[in-house]
Amino acid sequence: METNYHIYSDNKKNNLNKIIETTPTLIKYELPDVLLLSDNDKVEGHPLTDAYYTKEDKGLMKLMLSYFVEFMRLSKMNPLSEKNNKDRPHFNVQLNGNEKLRCIINNYEKALEMNNYCCVGFFGTKSFDAKSKLNEIINSDDALVSILPEFPSIIGYVTIQKEKPKSQELLSHLPNTIDDNYANIVIIENFEVVNEWRRHTVHRDANQYLSPLYYHMVRIHNAQISIPAESLSEYFQLYQHDQLDINFIRTKYYSFTPDGKVNLRALREYKELTFASFLSPNSFEFFQEIVNEIGKKLKVSTKLIDIYSLINDDSELINKAPHKLMVEYGVDFAFMCGLSFVNAGPKLLSPLVSPVRIEDHYQNKPIYFSNLIVKNQSTINELSKDLTFIHNGKDSFSGYQILNSHLINNRHHHHHDQTSSIDSYFKNSIFKGSHLNSIESIKSSTLNDKLIASIDSTVLDTELFNNRISLENDIKIIKTLGPTTMPPLVSKLSSPHSKTHSNEIQNYLSSNEFSKLFEPILLKFNYKRFEIVNSSSFDDIRKVINLN
Repeated sequence: METNYHIYSDNKKNNLNKIIETTPTLIKYELPDVLLLSDNDKVEGHPLTDAYYTKEDKGLMKLMLSYFVEFMRLSKMNPLSEKNNKDRPHFNVQLNGNEKLRCIINNYEKALEMNNYCCVGFFGTKSFDAKSKLNEIINSDDALVSILPEFPSIIGYVTIQKEKPKSQELLSHLPNTIDDNYANIVIIENFEVVNEWRRHTVHRDANQYLSPLYYHMVRIHNAQISIPAESLSEYFQLYQHDQLDINFIRTKYYSFTPDGKVNLRALREYKELTFASFLSPNSFEFFQEIVNEIGKKLKVSTKLIDIYSLINDDSELINKAPHKLMVEYGVDFAFMCGLSFVNAGPKLLSPLVSPVRIEDHYQNKPIYFSNLIVKNQSTINELSKDLTFIHNGKDSFSGYQILNSHLINNRHHHHHDQTSSIDSYFKNSIFKGSHLNSIESIKSSTLNDKLIASIDSTVLDTELFNNRISLENDIKIIKTLGPTTMPPLVSKLSSPHSKTHSNEIQNYLSSNEFSKLFEPILLKFNYKRFEIVNSSSFDDIRKVINLN
């Protein structure tokens, strides 16, 4: 039997039997209808449903998951195969007598052999009078923990004390600003066990009779966890640092009045496909057209986010690798540099397609070049050590790494390590942050500055095509390096949307149907079509960075 105010994932089952007879106060009342929320919907009078809390909860769930994984790693170092089930690893962290963190590994062997988990996150905000029910909640929690061994499909359980909000605005969302709030995650083999768990008498009674009086608001997140390895055991061998990702499927919201009545039921499902571009801003409009077309074809909601504007000036985030930013911002698919894909690896990302430019020098293939440019009026016609090299970042293939490889390969100097090759050859090396900034610096420089940059040919050709620069007045190309496989559209393998839609997207974008239907847009941005690529398509980049 379900809790009598339960929200079903199948919305057809909601709003049928709306009169609640079994209540904490024995008073019958009518349940509110279930509200269906999109990603950024706000519910008036219920700020704890705002999208801000979705992001905050996800971060805390990821933290709890990382604790679970590290405790698993510790347990693996001290094998448990000879221990009884009652000796399940149980970790507890306390400060001044208060429990800050608890982690229970309920099925150690199962946890080690799996690489995909499901997860339920519980976030409760205490009511003003929560203390009156505290002892009953503690007893209920002890009872729930004691029955965990009856559910071997429950892999683990982690609970953590939340920090109090620092801003007055966020504090104003809480009816009880004195008591600490806690969150927990239950890591499970599949969602089937959730049905068994919530129907157990102990769990059902806690939800039905205690939660409505103890909590003001409850958020319950269903999520999937993907590990980039064949098993957690293999993951420990491959990675020393966190490479895990949590992807939300849906969130259920329950809000209660002080007398224990449900005054809000809401369901938010995360069906939108999120794309991002880690390439030059001058290609963003083209990618936006592509993403919109994918949404129309697949009949799903899509969005393309300008990820670097979201990061703003957060130095901690701006230095993160693109695949980690995809995790941070819940991105399912991304347009990115081939080097970024190679660095992440095929266990985390899968390349789908790369575009083919229309200009003759692209040879009707998904390739591009790196153009070494200087000021148009300059007498510079070849590489020399008295130049100042400007670049968009050492993690850029076209803007840095390919020239670095060229210098090593041609023995322009005697230092062969990756970090010093360019720096030791040129008079100076200056970071500019983007290809467009580098182009503008050369365009506006004086002849005495003696600047040189290595620019992605697609970025340069787009600027030339849109008459924002010219070869006659602004810059000249003194050398071309490449070709290199064109930057791909990649899917994040840990995303549930990747599993569902990657093949559809790849097949559609590479089809004749798309090329003909979308020809006006492709031509508008000087593209011909997309071609299917795979991990081996980027072996040219691997060869270069291995040399470096």
